[in-house]
Amino acid sequence: MSGKGEVTKLGGLQGFVANRGDGWSWIVGHLRQLPPEQIVELSAPVFQEIGGLGAVTGALHGALASDVESVDFAPEPAGLADVTAWISRIAADLNRTCHAVRARLADLPGEIEGDARALLAGEAALRARADGLAALGAEHCMKIRVHGDYHLGQTLRTATGFVLLDFEGEPDRPLAERRRKQSGLVDVAGMLRSLDYAAHAALSPASAPAGERWVQRAAAAFLDGYLGELGRCPAR
Repeated sequence: MSGKGEVTKLGGLQGFVANRGDGWSWIVGHLRQLPPEQIVELSAPVFQEIGGLGAVTGALHGALASDVESVDFAPEPAGLADVTAWISRIAADLNRTCHAVRARLADLPGEIEGDARALLAGEAALRARADGLAALGAEHCMKIRVHGDYHLGQTLRTATGFVLLDFEGEPDRPLAERRRKQSGLVDVAGMLRSLDYAAHAALSPASAPAGERWVQRAAAAFLDGYLGELGRCPAR
């Protein structure tokens, strides 16, 4: 039987991975069982594992950039049009978020009103950070296929490290957009955001300063592992 059109996968078979649970439950559970004033000092083994997750993420991006013969997976230079589109998308998301926060500012609970006002006060600085992505084009970085919906809940902890799951991308976005090549920083940002979310979910607002210190250490560990592994990748 033959036909024309796009090939669609209707099903798949996966092997069982013996695991200790997902990364989100692990991080949140760890943070909840420690006294907030000691979470940084008592998290050294966790930071080490988060560094391992960074290395696995770097290996993932290296693999996604390794098939130069495949049109779908070969890395491509990130051009001016790509970077401009990425900056525009971030700016549009920022505009929508700040507009929604302003519209509801008077109705927000007191415990998050301060965070909301800090977000609005930093809108210009956030926009400037997005403009900094222009360096990706100037440095001749590559765009690749990415995970696209990368966070702690998409990981399983095993006896030897992490296994990554669910490569379908963000379900709310069109398939063509999910398959589009992007900067690997999309996944990096998603995981850093997830670490921050985990700290906010596990700790009370009164423990926010300790949570911020923990997030900074966790993010640094992840990035160290990621960059160390990414150095092996031939694609910049």
